[in-house]
Amino acid sequence: MTPREATQHDDGEGADLIHEVLALALVTARNKLQDLKHSDQGTPQEREQLTTVLSALEGALMLGLTLGAYTEQPLPPAELPAA
Repeated sequence: MTPREATQHDDGEGADLIHEVLALALVTARNKLQDLKHSDQGTPQEREQLTTVLSALEGALMLGLTLGAYTEQPLPPAELPAA
């Protein structure tokens, strides 16, 4: 977790708001997918629910990746393992 400066609305410790929101979206999607897995009947309603959950998951991931591109300090490139 990247340390950040404290502000009047944030003490600068722990996860920031966007991390909390994205984590909540991912956990919610995981829980819903588990529910669908355990009640697998193959109905059109389940297929529609699955599509909806996967679309929400895709949106959350794209939001996180897009906002991650705007960090103040770019992350150093990853070291590639020797071949």
